[in-house]
Amino acid sequence: MKLKTFLFLLLVILFTQISYAQDSNVNQYGNFSFQTDIITHHWESKFYNEDPRLVVLEYHRDDSKLYGIASFENSFYQSSWYVYGGKTYPIYQKHDFRLRWKFTYGIVHGYDDENGKYGGFINQLGTFPAVLPTVGFNYKHLVVELVPLANEGFMITSGLRF
Repeated sequence: MKLKTFLFLLLVILFTQISYAQDSNVNQYGNFSFQTDIITHHWESKFYNEDPRLVVLEYHRDDSKLYGIASFENSFYQSSWYVYGGKTYPIYQKHDFRLRWKFTYGIVHGYDDENGKYGGFINQLGTFPAVLPTVGFNYKHLVVELVPLANEGFMITSGLRF
């Protein structure tokens, strides 16, 4: 079993126990969410990384603002970080099901051109500002999101809020 899988399962068990001990609204001051990638697809997948080993921790305030940090291997297998803020926008809600947009903005670090090996604009920057829209849903403590990877593909993430 991969270390990432083991740690994720351990955290799921821990946070499930914590979050089910609380009300399903989580709490009046905000909540955290922990997510990882379950599907990553690039339109030209023969070259790009399809297993980014994404780990995300977000804090969602009760006024829909959020703050987060994500660790991942980028499309070129380089260790990278995304530190961000943002906001969620409700689309539809019924009981414990919430469909929503999420808009984040922050700084990405870890892309490297490796002396012209990749030649892409973002690889030449190394560290750069980013804007990332997502659409997703919450059902009780479950979080699922669809994340576009610019014009290169998409990612589906899943996790728990607590």
